[in-house]
Amino acid sequence: YDGREPQLQEDIRAEEGDLIVTSVSASLTLFRITLTHSGLYECRVEFFHSPTHTAQVNLSIVGK
Repeated sequence: YDGREPQLQEDIRAEEGDLIVTSVSASLTLFRITLTHSGLYECRVEFFHSPTHTAQVNLSIVGK
């Protein structure tokens, strides 16, 4: 999701998850999580006049 350019809300939503972006935070919620959701997720914030901030989270799903 790029907040610098207008995007329709449908562009950032999927049946399997929900991305909520506000002026102070962002969160990704996954629904009906399965083994296919496991992997490396990256959050990148780009600013007009500051360096880019990047965070990575490795999501491991433990199943039967």
